[in-house]
Amino acid sequence: MVFISFYTLVSFILLVVSIMVFLLGLLFFIEMSVVIMEWVLVNFNSTSISFTVILDWMSLVFTSVVCLVSFSVVLYSESYMSGDLYMNRFIILVSLFVLSMVLLILSPNLMGILVGWDGLGLISYCLIIYFQNSYSCRAGMLTALINRLGDAALIIGICWMMNYGCWHYLFYGGSCFSSYIMFFILLASFTSSAQIPFSSWLPAAMAAPTPVSALVHSSTLVTAGIYLIIRFSSGLDLYYSGGFLILSLLTMLMAGVCALIEYDMSSIVALSTLSQLGLMMSSLLVGLSELCFFHLLSHALFKSLMFLCVGAYIHGSGSNQDIRLMGPIVLSSPGVSSCFCISSFSLSAMPFLSGYYSSDLIMEFIAMSNLNLLIFGLFYLSSWLTVIYTFRVVFYSLIVGGAGNPIFFFSEEVEVNVWSMTILGVCSVIGGSGLCWLILGGTPFIVLPYIIKILPLMFIFLGFLIFFEYLGQLEWDVENLGTASSNLIGSMWFLSSLGKWVGQSLLNRSYYLEYCLDSGWFEGLASQGGMFLLSYSTELYSLSYNSVKLFLVWVMVLGCLIVYSN
Repeated sequence: MVFISFYTLVSFILLVVSIMVFLLGLLFFIEMSVVIMEWVLVNFNSTSISFTVILDWMSLVFTSVVCLVSFSVVLYSESYMSGDLYMNRFIILVSLFVLSMVLLILSPNLMGILVGWDGLGLISYCLIIYFQNSYSCRAGMLTALINRLGDAALIIGICWMMNYGCWHYLFYGGSCFSSYIMFFILLASFTSSAQIPFSSWLPAAMAAPTPVSALVHSSTLVTAGIYLIIRFSSGLDLYYSGGFLILSLLTMLMAGVCALIEYDMSSIVALSTLSQLGLMMSSLLVGLSELCFFHLLSHALFKSLMFLCVGAYIHGSGSNQDIRLMGPIVLSSPGVSSCFCISSFSLSAMPFLSGYYSSDLIMEFIAMSNLNLLIFGLFYLSSWLTVIYTFRVVFYSLIVGGAGNPIFFFSEEVEVNVWSMTILGVCSVIGGSGLCWLILGGTPFIVLPYIIKILPLMFIFLGFLIFFEYLGQLEWDVENLGTASSNLIGSMWFLSSLGKWVGQSLLNRSYYLEYCLDSGWFEGLASQGGMFLLSYSTELYSLSYNSVKLFLVWVMVLGCLIVYSN
């Protein structure tokens, strides 16, 4: 009861903070005001170290959404982690994880952002290896190492900012912004948001407990890089980001293709997160920062709901993750199935759900922008693949009968799970329209040809029809792919092997350098050379000390020097 009441207390605090911060964000949005608070921590002569917090509508609304998602996740964890021996350690780690994200959101100083960034990386490693088996340890190490590359890029950007005398992003804009700083910040954001070639850590992070995955994949670690670029969006106009745009679109395409042939439900949901991150990053790189922030908030709502539903399915079916063996679960758990349908259809941009308002506007603005046909085609093809694999997951897990176990035995703990999902489900339904009026002031007026205007809706219905029409043929073709094609798609375009190959190559090169330098020349010149000189000088000393003839010779030489000096 102590652990359960502690979980309830933390979830209640997060809910109260979410409501209060959201109301404060509405007030700041109406008045269009910004408050910057600064506390001087250390003051030594002319040097002062201060802690700065920025309060504007963007930081407050995002903090409110993070706290709302965390409230549902902690409420869900109360029953999900009920059999764990270290429940108090888990809730402390989750609370520190949320606090690190809030610090990153509210800090306008890149040093404060780095503290929150490193806090997310360190605590995410602790949470991923929570079960302490070989798979989770490998996944945690992969996640930590890739995110440390982002730390290095962020530190280089901070060092470059020393040329300008300020680490606040509020003072960087227009011609004052350096393209080098923007490059390193983009590189750090790509590692955090798992864009190509740093995508391998995101599916591996599913080794963490389901509540942690719901936080990591919805509103915290993977969105930290997106939020950072939104804050530095004024510098994107001066930096040509065409290469980064192609990489983000390829991330969308790769995630859609891999999810289309995947049968592991947790992997499919992780790949859908990767696809949505590519969507947000690509929209941000073409200049749609407000729409990207809009989709960031709506994605946090329906993706956290999806993870909670998937965790309930897997937990209730005896840890089975194969969608072909789950069976028709819509009859045994209608409440959770309804929430899963809401999150899935919101992911595929079904009209009048939260994902529709942001995704449809992004697609229409991209259609209006001055982009080439390749970018336009990649964007719409990846969005269409999202619709197809979403219907595939819903069809297999909810409708098709399988050999799985009964999903739920409804009890008091399960009711807590359903309540936490219901809150996120309601927000996923009404959150899109509310955020649209809040951020954009209503639906923008867009002028497009009729075919382009209805193209997103055509993708939804064509994806639905094509999936059911060619379902059997599609599965047969997937199962009879060649070895090379299967390895290509199953390994995320060899990105998992690429990280292993790069690491192994660096280790081999470091072993060669250690053999040639540390154990070779440096050893011979430093330690062994010093020992040789010491032993040789000892021998010379013993010879000079024991030889009377040599002593007389030195006395004669010294006497000659004295005589001739006079």
